[in-house]
Order: sequence, then structure tokens, then C-alpha cells
Amino acid sequence: KLTITQNVDNLHVRAGSERVAEIHGNRTKMRCIACESRWPRDEFPFESSPPKCPECGGLVKGDTVMFGEPIPRGVLDRCFEATEWCDGMLAAGTSATVYPAAGFPQTIKGRGGYLIEANPNDTPLSVFCDVVLRGPTGETLPRVVERVKEIKGV
Repeated sequence: KLTITQNVDNLHVRAGSERVAEIHGNRTKMRCIACESRWPRDEFPFESSPPKCPECGGLVKGDTVMFGEPIPRGVLDRCFEATEWCDGMLAAGTSATVYPAAGFPQTIKGRGGYLIEANPNDTPLSVFCDVVLRGPTGETLPRVVERVKEIKGV
């Protein structure tokens, strides 16, 4: 399982998710634009200006992807790879309009995969979904978790 997120707030990592692809980066980290190595911002050794990568000597910047800046190839490759092998996706709290992330659910559906959308509003993705959970994700997703626990007898 891989969590693909456009959030930059580190919330998924803080929540305990182990496999996270942060498409737009993470505001708590630094990244080398050459080799894509990443470090916690508060642990990075700012020894030069501009900062240099201790791994390859490349330039280091804040990890977040700014408007007009490319998504790091490594994270994008992980997302494309995951959409090739997964058989289902839960799209939660997205407008489903920002690409390339908006295309991942459609790729999965095109391969015969299962889509669930959790969102308070209709999106361009809604018509493709097998299940649509309408409402705030803070309300709908806990109910799904409880129902799965009931079914599993947990």
C-alpha cells in the first residue's frame, strides 16, 4: 500500500503511514535537486550558501514543489509504478483536477481497478467511482473503518 498525497504538511508521516509519496514535497524537509536525497529541515547542515548536498554536491532547497517547478522524477515514478500494480484506490479530499495526480485514479479504473471517493463535493472523478462517500472525510472515513472492523469481527 502506498499513500500518494499532494499535501506538504507531513500529516501522513506523523499519522504513522510508512509508504508515502509526497508529490508536492514536504515543508519539513530539504531536498537535493540533483540526486533527490531528502533530510529533515532541522537536521540539515547549512554549511554553505546556497546549501550543497552532502551526497553529491548538488544544490539543496526546501522540499516543497513550487508552481512551475517539476515534480521530482523519483516520487513521480513511484506513483506511476503503484498505479500499475494496485487494484483499488481511495481518493480522499481531492478536487481531482491537479495533474498528474488526478490521472492516477483514472489509470487504475481503466485497468479494471476499484475506486472509492471520499469528498464533500462532486469532482470529475465521481462518475468513475464504484463507491462515493459524500461528506467530510473526518466523518465518512471513521465510519468506514468501524464498518470494516465489524465485518472482520475486530
